[in-house]
Amino acid sequence: MASADGAQPQTLSPQNDAVNSPPDDDDPGMPKLRVRGNAPPDAASPNPFTATILRVQSSLTLIGDPMGVDFSPYLKDLMEAIRKNLMSSVSKLRVSQPKDVTVELAVSKDGTISGMKIASSSGNEALDRATQDGITSSAPLPTLPAAFKGQSLKLRLRFSYSEQSN
Repeated sequence: MASADGAQPQTLSPQNDAVNSPPDDDDPGMPKLRVRGNAPPDAASPNPFTATILRVQSSLTLIGDPMGVDFSPYLKDLMEAIRKNLMSSVSKLRVSQPKDVTVELAVSKDGTISGMKIASSSGNEALDRATQDGITSSAPLPTLPAAFKGQSLKLRLRFSYSEQSN
């Protein structure tokens, strides 16, 4: 879909991530379990802990005119920079039902973040705030490509959170 100025938006394909993401034994692509609880051992139950996985799927869309620059490598680097801090920021939250948070922001040439706002709330204020905190703590973001002649780049980031118990 073209933006108002006729430019085609560039979108980074969705990525899955999880808290404590080393693979587990069953599936090499599955993240490691996060353990919650502090229950004493019970003879009837071999594992006294409740294990959960917090999954985060993300997508990123460039808003506006890319001025002929292929931002795909930049967007990948940007999401990698954000992912580390985002996962740390949201890892302690409970997400009993799937939730989506959409954030819009601008990145200046030097990687400074400005104009960040929640474009679509998850309905969970703590999750929205943790998402923003994860992005903010990633600043400065990677500098914009030298070929881009604009002053800033507007982005829309969507994070989908879900939790599974084992």
